[in-house]
Amino acid sequence: MSNRIKRLYAFVKENIVSIIVAIVAILCIVSVVLILQGKDSIVTKDKFSYENVSDQRFAISNIKTLDPIASQDKDTYYIDKLVFSSLFTYDENLCLVEDLVKDYQCNANEGTVTITLNKAKFHKGQSLDAEDVRYTFQYIMEVGKEGPYYDCAAAIEDIQTTGNNTLKVIFKDPADASLDHLTFPILNSGESFPGLKKPNGTGSYKVSMVDEMKGIVLKGENTLTFQIFPKSTVVENLLTSYEVTAMISNKTSVNNDVTMKFIPSNSFEYIGFNYKNKALANKEMRQAIAYSMDINELVSKAYGKAAMINDCVYFPNYLGVENTGNVYKRNYNKSIKLLKKLNLTDTDKDGYINDIDGNNIKITILVNKNDAHRALVADYLSNCLDELQIINEVKALPFNSYVSALKSKDFDIVIGGYSINEKDKLTFLFDDKNYINFENQEILDLVNQLNQCNSVDNNINTFTKLKEKLIDELPYYCICYKQKCLLGSPDMDFEVLPNFCNIYRGVETWQFKKKILEQ
Repeated sequence: MSNRIKRLYAFVKENIVSIIVAIVAILCIVSVVLILQGKDSIVTKDKFSYENVSDQRFAISNIKTLDPIASQDKDTYYIDKLVFSSLFTYDENLCLVEDLVKDYQCNANEGTVTITLNKAKFHKGQSLDAEDVRYTFQYIMEVGKEGPYYDCAAAIEDIQTTGNNTLKVIFKDPADASLDHLTFPILNSGESFPGLKKPNGTGSYKVSMVDEMKGIVLKGENTLTFQIFPKSTVVENLLTSYEVTAMISNKTSVNNDVTMKFIPSNSFEYIGFNYKNKALANKEMRQAIAYSMDINELVSKAYGKAAMINDCVYFPNYLGVENTGNVYKRNYNKSIKLLKKLNLTDTDKDGYINDIDGNNIKITILVNKNDAHRALVADYLSNCLDELQIINEVKALPFNSYVSALKSKDFDIVIGGYSINEKDKLTFLFDDKNYINFENQEILDLVNQLNQCNSVDNNINTFTKLKEKLIDELPYYCICYKQKCLLGSPDMDFEVLPNFCNIYRGVETWQFKKKILEQ
C-alpha cells in the first residue's frame, strides 16, 4: 500500500463521523432540490380570466300557468311582471310611473281618469289598443276574487273606449279612485293562457320556453332562466356555483363569497300611543317619550342588520319624499323640558311624576310575548319610562290575547307591526276604527286624498304635508322598517335594485363576473 493511500485511509478513519454527516447533509439538500423541481414540473399555477355575464338564473318551485289574471302562484306573479306591461307601474319608492300610458287626466270629484295609450305591440305583433284594456278589466272580474288583481278591478265601475288609443276609467267611488288600481297587466283582446301556453304580452321579456318539469326561459336584453328546484333545496348554496345567480332572502348572514344588498321589506314596527290616556293625549308627552329612546341602539339590539330607521310609518322614501331617519334622537334634557312644559313633575317626592291633579302617571305597555323582537322593544321602552320617573308595566300576552286587548283598546302604549302592500295608504291607522282613539281630521283628510284620483305630483305634495304632520303629532312612532337581502353570485353588480312588490325589477341591468379557466 502506498504512503498516499495510507494517509487517506488514516484521514478517513479519524474523520469518519464528520464525513458521514457531510454526506447526509448533501444528500438531503439534493433531495429537496429534486422534490421542488419535481413539483414545479407537475403543478402549474392555473390562469383565470373573468367575463361579464348578464344572463341570469333563478330558482322557482313549480308552474301551473303563466296566465297573469288567473294564476295564484307567487312565482308566476313576479315573472309575469317581466312579460306583461300595465297602465302604471311602481318605481323603487312606490311612486306610480306611466308604463303603457302616454298621457292622462284625473278628475278627483268625478272619480274618473282619461287615458291616452302609448304605441306598443304584443310579442306576436298585434298593436295595443283601448279594447285590450277594457277586455283585461272584464277578464279580471270574470276570474273573480281568487285572482291576484281582483282588488284593483273591483274599484272600477266601467272602462269606456273613446277611441283606438283613448279610454275613460270610471271608478265606483271617487274616494277610492286611486291610480294604484290601474296597475294590472294588460292582455291582448280575447286571449287567455290555459295551462302552459306561452303568454303574449307587451313587456320587455318574451317567453321562449316553458316546461312544467324544466322551467321557463325569457328573452329580452338578456336571457333569464327560471329553473324548477325541489322545495327542500337550499337555494343560497347554489349562488357560488352559478346554478342560481340571484335571489331575495330574509337572511342577513351568508357565505362571504356571496354578494349581498339590503332592500326595504314591506313590514314595519311601531309604537302606538293611546289617546284615551290623558297624559299621552298631549303631543309633548309623546315627544318626550320619543326623545328618551336611542332608537339606533334599540334597533341594533332588537333587529340587528335586518332593519332600517325610518322617520314615519310610510314606506322609506315613499313617493320620492326623502326618509330623514331618526327625527327624535335621544335627548334626555328635551324630554324633561317637555314634561315640565306640561307641568308634570314629582310633586309628592315619591320618585314618580304626577299630573296636575297630583296623581301618579301610569302607563301599560301592550306587546305580543311570542314576538321576541317586540318584547325587547317593550322592555327597553319600560326602562326609558323608568328614567323619566313614569310608573309603567309591560303587559306581555300570547298572540290571541294580545289581539283581543288591541281590539278592545285595553292598553296605553302598544308595540305592534304591519305589512303593507304597494297600494296601501294605511288609512286604518287614522280613521274612526283605529286602535289608539286617534282623532285628527286634517291628517285623515290628507290620507284620504292619497286614495283619490289625483296626479302623481299632487300625491307627492299631499304626502309631503302629511309626513310633516305625522312626525310632529306622533300618534305612531316608527321603530324601523324590516329589510330583506338581495343575494347574488360572487362579483355581482346590481345597477337597479328590486323592491318587495317586484323582485325582478331592474334585472336587465344585473351582471356578474364569471371566472373562466384558461386552457
